[in-house]
Amino acid sequence: MPALPVPGTLAAKRSVTGRLYFKERLSPGALAAEETDLGNVLKWKRTNKTETLEHMASRDGIRVVDDTMVHTLGWGYTFTLDEFGELALALIAKALGGTTVTQAAVAAASTVTINDVVQGFSYYIGKVNVVLENVKVGAALKTGYTFNPATGYITILPGGDIADLADIIVQYSAAAATFSRFTAGDTPQRRGVFRFYEQDQNSRVVRAIHTWEGNMWVNEDAEQTAEAYGTFELNCSCSTPPVVDERQN
Repeated sequence: MPALPVPGTLAAKRSVTGRLYFKERLSPGALAAEETDLGNVLKWKRTNKTETLEHMASRDGIRVVDDTMVHTLGWGYTFTLDEFGELALALIAKALGGTTVTQAAVAAASTVTINDVVQGFSYYIGKVNVVLENVKVGAALKTGYTFNPATGYITILPGGDIADLADIIVQYSAAAATFSRFTAGDTPQRRGVFRFYEQDQNSRVVRAIHTWEGNMWVNEDAEQTAEAYGTFELNCSCSTPPVVDERQN
């Protein structure tokens, strides 16, 4: 068996504190057959709500609080996750789901002409994941540009050998790419049954299992710094009281 990560190290932090699964409710009487693994839980907390009502008695003409009673309970969780699956991306975009958008591969020595370019501006050649072969004006090779192969943008350098209003011919190839497209705002939350398997750094055995039905949504994803890249905060409200099975041994 592989060695457990050393507590406090990055490996340990990224292997705890559990795993979250979701089964979507399709209608009031039907749940989806499959469950979605929402990913690794870096940290979590309960966001329970308790509201009280004070009872007062009159003593010598003065109202005195003589009891406090709980009259409203609410349950919830907040999870910090670090895996961007398709459902997570849909939640972040508040979208129903992704439609597949495909870029076909482009063979070597393909060309595209961009007319009337101007120095200092950038132009999209229409593809991403590009291998640039050369740039010409007429039959003359040019070097007065920079090119981003990931995004497919060419920038005409000021003072370079590509004059304003020139028509450039870009020769390139491109790899195939497949994307999921989300339209933000059409589905702000999802409802279903959740199972959270709570773990700790020093054991591979589940410490507790939390089960509930409710809604989930994302207010915003984390600031995408090097330390927090790929993380987001998932909010869950519980329409049924959570049932927690906590290990005794």
